[in-house]
Amino acid sequence: MPITTAQVEDFYSGHEKGGDKIWWKNHVAPILRLLNECLEVKDDLVSCLKPVDEVVELVKAKYENPNTIKYYLQALLFLVDTYPGLKDKVPRDKYHTAWLDSKVVKIDFDEKKEPTKNTDINTIQETIDKFYGEDSVESVFVKFYREVPLRLDFNDIFVYGTLKKVPEDVDKFLVLQNKKVYLKKYTKTAEKYGEKEIKLSDELVASIKKSLAKKPREKLFVFTNSNLSKAISGMLRKAGIDGTMNTLRHSVMSQEDIDRPEMARRAGHSVETNMAYRRPQAEE
Repeated sequence: MPITTAQVEDFYSGHEKGGDKIWWKNHVAPILRLLNECLEVKDDLVSCLKPVDEVVELVKAKYENPNTIKYYLQALLFLVDTYPGLKDKVPRDKYHTAWLDSKVVKIDFDEKKEPTKNTDINTIQETIDKFYGEDSVESVFVKFYREVPLRLDFNDIFVYGTLKKVPEDVDKFLVLQNKKVYLKKYTKTAEKYGEKEIKLSDELVASIKKSLAKKPREKLFVFTNSNLSKAISGMLRKAGIDGTMNTLRHSVMSQEDIDRPEMARRAGHSVETNMAYRRPQAEE
């Protein structure tokens, strides 16, 4: 049995917030407008929502603002999850993935709108070294980030002496012997760019070895807060630096003397994205 336009509207009307004009305007009306073209032709919600890629592209074609796109996909996911039996008839996981991807795009968009003033990475390093010590986990994190500027993929990086000692089920690890970090999985762009194998500098590996000798551990980074974003914000704040993970990212990516194609490869994004971080310093 098809799910008709009338049934979709009845579903929203019968929702506990159905009488809320603001909820209807912001949460329902956009979805009804989006589905209107398809429903007028097929008058079947399932048929309209099955080709997820087409639906997502339709949203992107209609709206340029990443926040608007994210909002529409979130509203679509709400419909799929809450309309009785609908998630069993359409590719719910694909809608969920599209929504998650839109969140990342929105974060990127918002980051690029941030004030252009970037804290110099050398100043950050010196401050962290002085406060925590040059052999500290915190110091190693900043040094590592300067060479491997990922997003939030620093948890669970295991350390091994040789490649032969690495278990098959470990996705992220560092091998001291060949001075390489291996990333089988990482945030956002792993499917596009594939597994990573990144050579670290002799200086960084030497610092890592000193840190491991001072504080033995099986993982490269161990913070008291398991939420890495909050852990890094707290680390910077305690050292007197007003910043977040975004501050580190911008300070590294905005350097003028870096190899941008190589840094883009290490970061897991395009050179164009990397170039977006090249922004003039804000006036004091």
